[in-house]
Amino acid sequence: MSSASIKNFLRLKRLVADHRLLATILFLLMLLSAISESFGLVLVIPLISSLAGVSAEGVGGGAGKYIEIIYDVLPANAQLEAVLLLLVLAFLAKTILQIMARGLSTYVSLTLRESWSNQLLDHYFHANAAYLANNRQGEAAHNIGVEPFHASKSIIVMIDFGNRIILASALFIVLLFGYWQATVVIGLTGLVVIGGMRRVTTEFSLRFGKKRLKIERQITAIAIEAMAGVRQIKIFDLYHQWLDKLARRGRQYTKAQTTYDMVSDLPTHSTDLLMVIFLSAGLIILKRVLGADIESALVLLGFFVIVAYRLLIQINFIISRRMKVAATLPSLMLMLDLIEDAPTREDLESGQSAAQLTGDIVFSGVGFSYGQGAAVFDGLNLTIPGRKTTAIVGTSGVGKSTLADMLLGLQRPSSGTITIGGRDTTSLSLGSMRARIGYVSQDPDIFNVTVRANILMGLPDAEGDAVIEAARLAHADQFIAALPDGYDTIVGDRGVKLSGGQRQRIAIARTILRQPDLYIFDEASSALDSESERNIRDSISNLARNSTVVIIAHRLTTIEGADIIYRLRSGRAEPLSHASLVSQDKQ
Repeated sequence: MSSASIKNFLRLKRLVADHRLLATILFLLMLLSAISESFGLVLVIPLISSLAGVSAEGVGGGAGKYIEIIYDVLPANAQLEAVLLLLVLAFLAKTILQIMARGLSTYVSLTLRESWSNQLLDHYFHANAAYLANNRQGEAAHNIGVEPFHASKSIIVMIDFGNRIILASALFIVLLFGYWQATVVIGLTGLVVIGGMRRVTTEFSLRFGKKRLKIERQITAIAIEAMAGVRQIKIFDLYHQWLDKLARRGRQYTKAQTTYDMVSDLPTHSTDLLMVIFLSAGLIILKRVLGADIESALVLLGFFVIVAYRLLIQINFIISRRMKVAATLPSLMLMLDLIEDAPTREDLESGQSAAQLTGDIVFSGVGFSYGQGAAVFDGLNLTIPGRKTTAIVGTSGVGKSTLADMLLGLQRPSSGTITIGGRDTTSLSLGSMRARIGYVSQDPDIFNVTVRANILMGLPDAEGDAVIEAARLAHADQFIAALPDGYDTIVGDRGVKLSGGQRQRIAIARTILRQPDLYIFDEASSALDSESERNIRDSISNLARNSTVVIIAHRLTTIEGADIIYRLRSGRAEPLSHASLVSQDKQ
């Protein structure tokens, strides 16, 4: 075994560490099932000899002595009945054990899938902003929902693979009770065939597994992106473009899967052919090489037909299963990479707890850039006074939303400091900071649940009256009352059943419910009509009486009531009055 294989095996052990006991029990059930089947097949020799009326001496080979041992422990006047009873008990035990193993394998597989899906979702929740920006949402969704299933099946396939090897070994030993010479010849032939196919089938299956993983992730990504942009697809008549894109991936997957299924099923479908070949070879060896009398070897012949057929089934299954193991390895390696080699995670707990975010927010010499790109901020200095409304304006791309992300802790300055009430934000725990901040974006996330459930996401333990009061302060209570089921109306995917202004007001109500110390409105009214903007502006004005409010906007009407206005330009902030801003805008 190579060092890379050993390393991956050790990583795999860590990946299933929480489920090691269940996997061990499953393996033991499969092992006991294999032993039961082997014992049952061993009884074939005395059964056939009893039915044929052949004595132990007439069987020949090592099987004769074996039959004598079995006969010695059975009642002399009911040997046939005793053998039949043992045979039934052996296969009854095998059946029960297989049913138990089947149920446990399903449970283990689904438990692993559940665990890995949750770990991956947690992984994406806590990944840093740079990592999330570099990964397609569709591929992330596929990694969470689909690949854990393939990876968990890989574990079950591996366990079953080991079980089949044990069963095949046991059956081979059983065959040795007959003429061991013929068994060895057939066994060596089988090893040569398996050895010759090993490398070819493994490489083929690995290539398929990687291709399947790539295509399935692309299909999921296309589907999610298409549904997210269905409005634009309708407007710009892009139906055929997206349908063709999905169809091309579908055809690639169909071709790859069809080829793989045909090749992987070859061992299974060749069992009968191989059985005829091996039986013919066995007869020739018995008659021509060993000089045995075929008529007197009928018991051994029947035994060989039954046991060798079972052995061939197991060998072909092992070859086929090994291909399945190789085909699912890319999914398993993906789980290992995503769970063990996760990027830097957000640390929500370290630092002092921020029970309140009161006082001035001060940016002192703040510098920031995305990766190796140009600097967004270069020595940014500005003060956001507590319990007042501060407006941030500027052209697109100057860093308005980046400033909001820094207040939310989604981004950290590369230089300089940000303090709140004199405390450096890096000394505060990120989780407690976010709990005291309310954020409303230009396109808020509205979920496909009721209006009430959407608002309660701001504070899940809030009482019903608090929800209604938050909706009132957000000027949302009147339109909610007019909905078919009021607060219990399902709003549809991304709030499709609501207008833009209604979605914004629900998002504001959700934020108000948190009762934060700092509100951030990031272009929250930029795409709304004048009436919706006026309602939102009134809501902001009410909130500013007891909290610090930051408004990021480009509409002058949105920032009419701001106490302080900053314009971002060239990585710096310059204070402006509303009158000067209006004058510059007219120019």
